[in-house]
Amino acid sequence: MVYSARFCRVKLPLWPLLAWLFEMLVCNYTLVRRASEFKGFFGVPVQSTIQFLRPAYSTAIGHKATAAKSRRQLPVRMHSLAALAALCSAVATALAPNGHRTPLPQPVEASAELGRRDLLLTLGAAGLLPLRAFAASPEGTVVPQAELFETAAKVAKRRIIVTGANSGVGLEGAKILAKAGHDVVCACRNQARADAAASTSGGTAAVCDLADLSSVRSFAKTVSNVDVLVLNAGLALNTKDKEPTRTKDGFELTIGTNHLGHFLLYNLLEDKLAKSNNARLVVTASPVHDPLSGGGKVGSTATLGDLKGLKSKDFDMVDGGPFDADKAYKDSKLCNILFTAEASRRLAKKNSKATAHAFSPGLIPSPDGFFRYQPKIFAKTFSAIATKAGVAETSEFGGACLSYVATAPLLDQSTNGWWDTDPPGKHQLLCHLPSAEARSIDEQKELWRLSSALVGLA
Repeated sequence: MVYSARFCRVKLPLWPLLAWLFEMLVCNYTLVRRASEFKGFFGVPVQSTIQFLRPAYSTAIGHKATAAKSRRQLPVRMHSLAALAALCSAVATALAPNGHRTPLPQPVEASAELGRRDLLLTLGAAGLLPLRAFAASPEGTVVPQAELFETAAKVAKRRIIVTGANSGVGLEGAKILAKAGHDVVCACRNQARADAAASTSGGTAAVCDLADLSSVRSFAKTVSNVDVLVLNAGLALNTKDKEPTRTKDGFELTIGTNHLGHFLLYNLLEDKLAKSNNARLVVTASPVHDPLSGGGKVGSTATLGDLKGLKSKDFDMVDGGPFDADKAYKDSKLCNILFTAEASRRLAKKNSKATAHAFSPGLIPSPDGFFRYQPKIFAKTFSAIATKAGVAETSEFGGACLSYVATAPLLDQSTNGWWDTDPPGKHQLLCHLPSAEARSIDEQKELWRLSSALVGLA
Protein backbone atom coordinates (compact mmCIF):
# COMPACT_ATOMS: atom_id res chain seq x y z
CA MET A 1 0.00 0.00 0.00
CA VAL A 2 1.31 3.45 -0.93
CA TYR A 3 0.19 6.21 1.42
CA SER A 4 -0.49 9.50 -0.31
CA ALA A 5 -1.66 13.02 0.41
CA ARG A 6 -3.33 15.75 -1.64
CA PHE A 7 -1.19 18.90 -1.56
CA CYS A 8 -1.96 21.92 -3.74
CA ARG A 9 -4.51 19.72 -5.58
CA VAL A 10 -1.76 17.25 -6.53
CA LYS A 11 -1.97 13.70 -5.22
CA LEU A 12 1.55 12.81 -4.09
CA PRO A 13 3.09 9.82 -2.28
CA LEU A 14 3.20 10.69 1.43
CA TRP A 15 6.82 9.73 2.06
CA PRO A 16 8.45 12.35 -0.22
CA LEU A 17 6.34 15.06 1.42
CA LEU A 18 7.48 13.92 4.85
CA ALA A 19 11.08 13.81 3.62
CA TRP A 20 10.77 17.34 2.28
CA LEU A 21 9.26 18.45 5.59
CA PHE A 22 12.19 16.81 7.39
CA GLU A 23 14.69 18.74 5.26
CA MET A 24 13.00 22.01 6.16
CA LEU A 25 13.10 21.06 9.84
CA VAL A 26 16.80 20.19 9.57
CA CYS A 27 17.68 23.49 7.94
CA ASN A 28 15.57 25.62 10.27
CA TYR A 29 16.83 23.81 13.38
CA THR A 30 20.40 24.32 12.24
CA LEU A 31 19.86 28.02 11.64
CA VAL A 32 18.41 28.45 15.12
CA ARG A 33 21.00 26.35 16.92
CA ARG A 34 23.89 27.29 14.63
CA ALA A 35 24.98 23.68 15.23
CA SER A 36 28.67 24.43 14.86
CA GLU A 37 28.50 26.28 11.56
CA PHE A 38 26.12 23.90 9.77
CA LYS A 39 28.25 20.89 10.66
CA GLY A 40 25.76 18.84 12.59
CA PHE A 41 22.19 18.03 13.48
CA PHE A 42 21.56 15.41 16.14
CA GLY A 43 25.17 14.46 15.48
CA VAL A 44 24.42 14.19 11.74
CA PRO A 45 26.14 16.27 9.05
CA VAL A 46 23.37 18.49 7.69
CA GLN A 47 24.56 18.35 4.12
CA SER A 48 24.74 14.55 4.28
CA THR A 49 21.18 14.32 5.57
CA ILE A 50 19.83 16.50 2.79
CA GLN A 51 22.04 14.87 0.16
CA PHE A 52 20.72 11.45 1.12
CA LEU A 53 17.02 12.41 1.12
CA ARG A 54 16.77 15.04 -1.60
CA PRO A 55 17.33 13.00 -4.82
CA ALA A 56 14.63 10.50 -3.94
CA TYR A 57 11.85 12.87 -2.93
CA SER A 58 12.76 15.51 -5.53
CA THR A 59 12.32 12.93 -8.26
CA ALA A 60 9.02 11.68 -6.84
CA ILE A 61 7.57 15.17 -6.33
CA GLY A 62 8.96 16.47 -9.60
CA HIS A 63 7.40 13.74 -11.70
CA LYS A 64 4.01 14.17 -10.05
CA ALA A 65 4.14 17.97 -10.28
CA THR A 66 5.11 17.89 -13.96
CA ALA A 67 2.27 15.56 -14.74
CA ALA A 68 -0.18 17.70 -12.79
CA LYS A 69 0.98 20.89 -14.47
CA SER A 70 0.41 19.34 -17.88
CA ARG A 71 -3.18 18.72 -16.79
CA ARG A 72 -3.46 22.32 -15.40
CA GLN A 73 -3.88 21.01 -11.85
CA LEU A 74 -1.13 22.95 -10.09
CA PRO A 75 -2.37 26.36 -8.92
CA VAL A 76 0.06 28.56 -7.01
CA ARG A 77 -0.58 28.24 -3.26
CA MET A 78 2.35 29.91 -1.63
CA HIS A 79 0.48 30.29 1.66
CA SER A 80 0.58 26.49 2.08
CA LEU A 81 4.34 26.43 1.66
CA ALA A 82 4.75 29.42 3.97
CA ALA A 83 2.63 27.72 6.62
CA LEU A 84 4.81 24.61 6.51
CA ALA A 85 8.00 26.68 6.67
CA ALA A 86 6.66 28.62 9.66
CA LEU A 87 5.75 25.38 11.40
CA CYS A 88 9.28 24.01 10.90
CA SER A 89 10.79 27.23 12.24
CA ALA A 90 8.58 27.10 15.32
CA VAL A 91 9.45 23.46 16.03
CA ALA A 92 13.17 24.11 15.49
CA THR A 93 13.10 27.08 17.83
CA ALA A 94 11.28 25.07 20.48
CA LEU A 95 13.90 22.31 20.28
CA ALA A 96 16.83 24.68 20.82
CA PRO A 97 17.79 25.18 24.50
CA ASN A 98 16.23 28.29 26.03
CA GLY A 99 18.64 31.10 26.79
CA HIS A 100 21.31 29.79 24.45
CA ARG A 101 20.31 31.21 21.07
CA THR A 102 23.14 31.91 18.66
CA PRO A 103 23.51 34.14 15.60
CA LEU A 104 22.97 32.89 12.08
CA PRO A 105 26.01 31.13 10.65
CA GLN A 106 27.59 31.59 7.29
CA PRO A 107 26.69 28.64 5.05
CA VAL A 108 29.51 26.28 4.15
CA GLU A 109 30.02 24.32 0.99
CA ALA A 110 28.26 20.97 1.03
CA SER A 111 30.33 17.84 0.87
CA ALA A 112 30.05 15.78 -2.30
CA GLU A 113 30.52 12.50 -0.52
CA LEU A 114 28.22 10.49 1.74
CA GLY A 115 30.10 7.94 3.83
CA ARG A 116 28.67 4.83 5.44
CA ARG A 117 28.79 6.40 8.90
CA ASP A 118 26.96 9.52 7.69
CA LEU A 119 24.36 7.32 6.00
CA LEU A 120 23.70 5.39 9.22
CA LEU A 121 23.50 8.62 11.21
CA THR A 122 21.13 10.05 8.63
CA LEU A 123 18.83 7.03 8.90
CA GLY A 124 18.94 7.37 12.66
CA ALA A 125 18.02 11.03 12.56
CA ALA A 126 15.16 10.21 10.20
CA GLY A 127 13.82 7.79 12.80
CA LEU A 128 14.68 4.68 10.82
CA LEU A 129 17.40 3.54 13.22
CA PRO A 130 17.60 3.93 17.02
CA LEU A 131 20.32 6.40 17.93
CA ARG A 132 21.56 7.82 21.21
CA ALA A 133 22.27 10.91 19.12
CA PHE A 134 18.74 12.03 19.87
CA ALA A 135 20.06 13.06 23.29
CA ALA A 136 20.54 16.81 23.61
CA SER A 137 23.49 17.97 21.55
CA PRO A 138 25.35 20.95 23.01
CA GLU A 139 26.86 22.12 19.71
CA GLY A 140 26.05 25.75 19.07
CA THR A 141 25.33 26.47 22.72
CA VAL A 142 26.66 29.81 23.98
CA VAL A 143 27.21 30.44 27.68
CA PRO A 144 27.51 34.14 28.68
CA GLN A 145 30.06 35.40 31.19
CA ALA A 146 27.61 35.95 34.06
CA GLU A 147 26.46 32.34 33.89
CA LEU A 148 30.07 31.16 33.94
CA PHE A 149 30.72 32.94 37.23
CA GLU A 150 27.42 32.10 38.93
CA THR A 151 26.71 28.44 38.16
CA ALA A 152 29.05 26.78 40.69
CA ALA A 153 27.12 28.30 43.61
CA LYS A 154 23.76 27.03 42.36
CA VAL A 155 24.44 23.28 42.29
CA ALA A 156 24.84 20.51 44.86
CA LYS A 157 28.22 20.46 46.57
CA ARG A 158 30.83 18.13 45.11
CA ARG A 159 34.35 16.87 45.75
CA ILE A 160 36.48 18.32 42.98
CA ILE A 161 40.15 17.62 42.27
CA VAL A 162 41.95 20.36 40.30
CA THR A 163 45.48 19.80 39.02
CA GLY A 164 47.66 22.87 38.57
CA ALA A 165 45.61 24.76 41.16
CA ASN A 166 48.53 26.88 42.35
CA SER A 167 48.32 29.59 39.68
CA GLY A 168 46.37 31.04 36.79
CA VAL A 169 43.18 29.36 35.65
CA GLY A 170 43.53 26.50 38.13
CA LEU A 171 43.89 28.80 41.14
CA GLU A 172 41.05 31.10 40.09
CA GLY A 173 38.80 28.14 39.37
CA ALA A 174 39.62 26.59 42.74
CA LYS A 175 38.77 29.88 44.47
CA ILE A 176 35.35 30.10 42.79
CA LEU A 177 34.55 26.45 43.53
CA ALA A 178 35.66 26.60 47.17
CA LYS A 179 33.78 29.86 47.77
CA ALA A 180 30.66 28.14 46.38
CA GLY A 181 31.03 25.46 49.06
CA HIS A 182 32.59 22.64 47.06
CA ASP A 183 35.28 20.41 48.57
CA VAL A 184 38.27 21.35 46.40
CA VAL A 185 41.55 19.42 46.34
CA CYS A 186 44.44 21.52 45.03
CA ALA A 187 46.78 19.00 43.40
CA CYS A 188 50.13 20.71 42.76
CA ARG A 189 53.63 19.53 41.90
CA ASN A 190 55.17 20.16 45.34
CA GLN A 191 54.05 20.73 48.90
CA ALA A 192 54.92 24.42 49.02
CA ARG A 193 52.79 25.19 45.96
CA ALA A 194 49.96 23.01 47.21
CA ASP A 195 49.93 24.69 50.62
CA ALA A 196 49.93 28.15 49.05
CA ALA A 197 47.09 27.18 46.68
CA ALA A 198 45.02 25.73 49.52
CA SER A 199 45.57 28.80 51.68
CA THR A 200 44.61 31.20 48.89
CA SER A 201 41.64 29.27 47.51
CA GLY A 202 40.15 27.69 50.61
CA GLY A 203 40.74 24.17 49.34
CA THR A 204 42.93 21.36 50.68
CA ALA A 205 46.52 20.70 49.66
CA ALA A 206 47.80 17.62 47.83
CA VAL A 207 51.02 16.83 45.97
CA CYS A 208 50.79 15.44 42.45
CA ASP A 209 53.77 16.05 40.16
CA LEU A 210 52.57 15.14 36.67
CA ALA A 211 56.15 14.99 35.42
CA ASP A 212 56.81 12.11 37.83
CA LEU A 213 54.57 9.06 37.46
CA SER A 214 55.53 7.77 40.91
CA SER A 215 54.12 11.01 42.37
CA VAL A 216 50.93 10.54 40.36
CA ARG A 217 50.53 7.01 41.71
CA SER A 218 51.16 8.13 45.28
CA PHE A 219 48.54 10.87 45.02
CA ALA A 220 45.95 8.53 43.47
CA LYS A 221 46.28 6.19 46.46
CA THR A 222 45.25 9.01 48.81
CA VAL A 223 41.98 9.68 46.95
CA SER A 224 39.04 7.90 48.54
CA ASN A 225 36.30 9.49 46.45
CA VAL A 226 35.88 12.12 43.77
CA ASP A 227 32.92 13.64 41.93
CA VAL A 228 34.73 15.82 39.41
CA LEU A 229 38.28 15.39 38.14
CA VAL A 230 39.68 18.54 36.50
CA LEU A 231 42.87 17.88 34.53
CA ASN A 232 44.03 21.46 34.22
CA ALA A 233 47.81 21.63 34.79
CA GLY A 234 49.93 22.34 31.75
CA LEU A 235 53.01 24.07 30.40
CA ALA A 236 54.33 25.50 27.14
CA LEU A 237 58.11 25.63 26.83
CA ASN A 238 60.10 28.38 25.11
CA THR A 239 59.40 28.02 21.40
CA LYS A 240 63.10 28.63 20.72
CA ASP A 241 64.23 25.56 22.67
CA LYS A 242 66.19 23.27 20.37
CA GLU A 243 66.41 20.20 22.60
CA PRO A 244 63.65 18.54 24.62
CA THR A 245 63.52 18.65 28.40
CA ARG A 246 62.68 15.30 30.02
CA THR A 247 60.35 14.22 32.81
CA LYS A 248 61.64 11.98 35.60
CA ASP A 249 60.45 8.99 33.56
CA GLY A 250 62.27 10.13 30.41
CA PHE A 251 59.34 11.52 28.41
CA GLU A 252 59.47 14.82 26.54
CA LEU A 253 58.31 17.29 29.20
CA THR A 254 55.39 18.93 27.36
CA ILE A 255 53.66 15.69 26.33
CA GLY A 256 54.75 14.00 29.55
CA THR A 257 53.10 16.65 31.72
CA ASN A 258 50.15 17.84 29.66
CA HIS A 259 49.08 14.38 28.47
CA LEU A 260 50.79 11.32 29.95
CA GLY A 261 50.74 12.41 33.60
CA HIS A 262 47.05 13.27 33.34
CA PHE A 263 46.37 10.09 31.39
CA LEU A 264 47.76 7.96 34.20
CA LEU A 265 45.95 9.96 36.88
CA TYR A 266 42.60 9.52 35.16
CA ASN A 267 43.08 5.79 34.73
CA LEU A 268 44.02 5.34 38.38
CA LEU A 269 40.93 7.29 39.50
CA GLU A 270 38.46 6.12 36.84
CA ASP A 271 36.72 3.51 39.02
CA LYS A 272 36.40 5.93 41.94
CA LEU A 273 35.09 8.66 39.66
CA ALA A 274 32.57 6.30 38.07
CA LYS A 275 31.01 5.57 41.49
CA SER A 276 29.91 9.19 41.90
CA ASN A 277 26.34 10.27 41.14
CA ASN A 278 27.81 13.47 39.67
CA ALA A 279 30.78 11.94 37.84
CA ARG A 280 32.47 14.33 35.43
CA LEU A 281 35.88 14.58 33.79
CA VAL A 282 37.05 18.05 32.75
CA VAL A 283 40.14 18.66 30.60
CA THR A 284 41.71 22.06 29.96
CA ALA A 285 42.62 22.18 26.27
CA SER A 286 43.14 24.90 23.67
CA PRO A 287 41.91 25.85 20.18
CA VAL A 288 45.54 25.65 18.97
CA HIS A 289 44.95 21.88 18.63
CA ASP A 290 43.15 22.86 15.41
CA PRO A 291 45.40 23.99 12.52
CA LEU A 292 42.48 26.02 11.17
CA SER A 293 42.02 28.10 14.33
CA GLY A 294 43.50 31.55 14.72
CA GLY A 295 46.33 30.47 17.02
CA GLY A 296 46.61 26.99 15.59
CA LYS A 297 47.67 28.16 12.14
CA VAL A 298 50.43 30.46 13.43
CA GLY A 299 53.84 28.83 13.49
CA SER A 300 54.01 25.05 13.64
CA THR A 301 50.69 23.24 13.42
CA ALA A 302 49.35 20.32 15.41
CA THR A 303 49.22 16.82 13.99
CA LEU A 304 50.19 13.49 15.51
CA GLY A 305 50.85 11.71 12.22
CA ASP A 306 50.82 7.96 12.78
CA LEU A 307 51.91 8.42 16.44
CA LYS A 308 55.09 6.47 15.77
CA GLY A 309 57.00 8.59 18.28
CA LEU A 310 54.97 7.11 21.14
CA LYS A 311 56.19 3.64 20.27
CA SER A 312 59.44 4.57 22.03
CA LYS A 313 59.80 5.88 25.59
CA ASP A 314 62.52 8.37 24.63
CA PHE A 315 60.45 10.08 21.92
CA ASP A 316 61.08 13.74 21.03
CA MET A 317 57.73 14.29 19.27
CA VAL A 318 54.53 12.26 19.05
CA ASP A 319 54.76 12.03 15.26
CA GLY A 320 58.38 10.87 15.45
CA GLY A 321 59.81 14.07 13.99
CA PRO A 322 62.58 16.34 15.34
CA PHE A 323 61.84 18.36 18.46
CA ASP A 324 59.75 21.49 17.97
CA ALA A 325 58.66 23.18 21.21
CA ASP A 326 55.84 25.13 19.55
CA LYS A 327 54.42 22.02 17.90
CA ALA A 328 54.90 19.95 21.07
CA TYR A 329 52.49 22.19 22.97
CA LYS A 330 49.91 22.20 20.18
CA ASP A 331 50.25 18.42 19.86
CA SER A 332 49.70 18.05 23.61
CA LYS A 333 46.42 19.95 23.31
CA LEU A 334 45.38 17.69 20.44
CA CYS A 335 46.18 14.75 22.71
CA ASN A 336 43.92 16.32 25.34
CA ILE A 337 40.95 16.43 22.95
CA LEU A 338 41.55 12.89 21.64
CA PHE A 339 41.91 11.63 25.22
CA THR A 340 38.68 13.30 26.34
CA ALA A 341 36.73 11.64 23.55
CA GLU A 342 37.96 8.12 24.35
CA ALA A 343 37.63 8.71 28.10
CA SER A 344 34.01 9.79 27.62
CA ARG A 345 33.19 6.42 26.05
CA ARG A 346 35.07 4.39 28.64
CA LEU A 347 33.64 6.31 31.59
CA ALA A 348 30.09 5.97 30.23
CA LYS A 349 30.45 2.19 30.19
CA LYS A 350 30.98 2.26 33.96
CA ASN A 351 28.45 4.99 34.70
CA SER A 352 25.89 5.88 32.04
CA LYS A 353 25.32 9.30 33.65
CA ALA A 354 29.02 10.23 33.74
CA THR A 355 30.26 12.87 31.32
CA ALA A 356 33.58 14.18 30.02
CA HIS A 357 34.20 17.60 28.51
CA ALA A 358 37.16 19.64 27.28
CA PHE A 359 37.28 23.44 27.42
CA SER A 360 39.48 26.40 26.63
CA PRO A 361 39.88 29.25 29.15
CA GLY A 362 40.76 31.60 26.30
CA LEU A 363 43.94 33.47 25.46
CA ILE A 364 45.42 34.61 28.79
CA PRO A 365 48.74 36.25 27.83
CA SER A 366 50.16 36.71 31.32
CA PRO A 367 53.98 37.03 31.20
CA ASP A 368 54.16 35.38 34.63
CA GLY A 369 51.56 32.71 33.91
CA PHE A 370 51.14 30.64 30.77
CA PHE A 371 53.86 32.62 28.95
CA ARG A 372 56.38 32.28 31.80
CA TYR A 373 58.77 30.15 29.70
CA GLN A 374 58.83 32.63 26.80
CA PRO A 375 61.31 35.54 26.50
CA LYS A 376 60.09 38.30 28.83
CA ILE A 377 60.16 41.04 26.21
CA PHE A 378 58.10 38.94 23.80
CA ALA A 379 55.65 37.92 26.54
CA LYS A 380 55.04 41.49 27.71
CA THR A 381 54.72 42.83 24.16
CA PHE A 382 52.34 40.05 23.13
CA SER A 383 50.24 40.58 26.26
CA ALA A 384 49.90 44.30 25.55
CA ILE A 385 48.95 43.75 21.91
CA ALA A 386 46.44 40.97 22.66
CA THR A 387 44.79 43.05 25.38
CA LYS A 388 44.65 46.15 23.18
CA ALA A 389 43.17 44.11 20.32
CA GLY A 390 40.41 42.84 22.58
CA VAL A 391 41.16 39.13 22.14
CA ALA A 392 42.63 38.46 25.58
CA GLU A 393 40.89 37.00 28.61
CA THR A 394 41.84 37.11 32.29
CA SER A 395 42.74 34.32 34.68
CA GLU A 396 39.56 35.12 36.59
CA PHE A 397 37.49 34.53 33.47
CA GLY A 398 39.39 31.31 32.74
CA GLY A 399 38.72 30.15 36.29
CA ALA A 400 35.02 30.86 35.81
CA CYS A 401 35.06 28.72 32.66
CA LEU A 402 36.68 25.90 34.63
CA SER A 403 34.14 26.14 37.46
CA TYR A 404 31.25 26.19 34.97
CA VAL A 405 32.37 23.14 32.99
CA ALA A 406 33.01 21.32 36.27
CA THR A 407 29.54 21.93 37.72
CA ALA A 408 26.96 23.09 35.14
CA PRO A 409 23.84 20.87 34.98
CA LEU A 410 23.62 21.60 31.23
CA LEU A 411 26.70 19.45 30.69
CA ASP A 412 24.96 16.44 32.24
CA GLN A 413 22.82 16.23 29.10
CA SER A 414 25.68 15.24 26.79
CA THR A 415 29.30 14.14 26.81
CA ASN A 416 32.52 14.77 24.87
CA GLY A 417 31.78 18.46 24.35
CA TRP A 418 34.41 20.97 23.21
CA TRP A 419 33.71 24.29 24.94
CA ASP A 420 35.76 27.06 23.41
CA THR A 421 36.05 30.80 24.08
CA ASP A 422 34.81 31.67 20.61
CA PRO A 423 35.03 34.30 19.25
CA PRO A 424 38.18 35.37 21.14
CA GLY A 425 37.79 38.11 23.72
CA LYS A 426 33.98 38.00 23.81
CA HIS A 427 33.87 36.53 27.35
CA GLN A 428 31.72 33.52 26.55
CA LEU A 429 31.94 29.78 25.94
CA LEU A 430 30.73 28.24 22.68
CA CYS A 431 30.39 24.50 22.22
CA HIS A 432 31.44 23.40 18.73
CA LEU A 433 33.27 20.63 16.94
CA PRO A 434 37.03 20.25 17.49
CA SER A 435 39.44 19.73 14.59
CA ALA A 436 38.95 16.98 12.03
CA GLU A 437 41.93 15.04 13.39
CA ALA A 438 40.60 15.33 16.94
CA ARG A 439 37.40 13.60 15.80
CA SER A 440 39.21 10.52 14.47
CA ILE A 441 37.97 7.57 16.53
CA ASP A 442 40.82 5.39 15.27
CA GLU A 443 43.37 7.97 16.44
CA GLN A 444 41.62 8.34 19.78
CA LYS A 445 41.86 4.61 20.40
CA GLU A 446 45.44 4.31 19.17
CA LEU A 447 46.60 7.20 21.35
CA TRP A 448 44.98 5.48 24.32
CA ARG A 449 46.69 2.18 23.52
CA LEU A 450 50.16 3.67 23.11
CA SER A 451 49.79 5.93 26.16
CA SER A 452 48.75 2.94 28.26
CA ALA A 453 51.95 1.14 27.32
CA LEU A 454 54.13 4.17 28.08
CA VAL A 455 52.75 4.70 31.61
CA GLY A 456 52.77 1.01 32.47
CA LEU A 457 49.06 0.21 32.24
CA ALA A 458 49.18 -2.15 29.27
